[in-house]
Amino acid sequence: MKKLVVGIMICSVSASFAQSDEQIRASKSSWQVQSRAAIAVDRPVVATSSRTATKSSEVTGIIHLKNGTPYIDLSSSTGTRRMFAVNLPKRAAVEGQTIRFMYTLDNSAKPANVQCDHVIRIYNVATVKK
Repeated sequence: MKKLVVGIMICSVSASFAQSDEQIRASKSSWQVQSRAAIAVDRPVVATSSRTATKSSEVTGIIHLKNGTPYIDLSSSTGTRRMFAVNLPKRAAVEGQTIRFMYTLDNSAKPANVQCDHVIRIYNVATVKK
């Protein structure tokens, strides 16, 4: 008699587990989690070179020479920034010369012999008469 009761209990427990497994499978098939790749595709893509694509407004700077390497000091209300221009014209590389120009940030490495805040490319260069 004991064996019969234990057998019935085992059968009922097995049946209840089988039913719960079917319910879990049915709920999983109706509800799918998006993969990480699908989520990443929906994010807006920002170009890494976007900071170099925008030209500045026209600024004025003073050229200085240090160990034969020219750099430009830009003064503004927020302070002075030292810039190294990779395409500074030779005619403009005069100590103390004031120039007016537009620039974009450049991804080139900073020169080892000059301490500077940014490496830039300059455009529309004009010397300012003193």
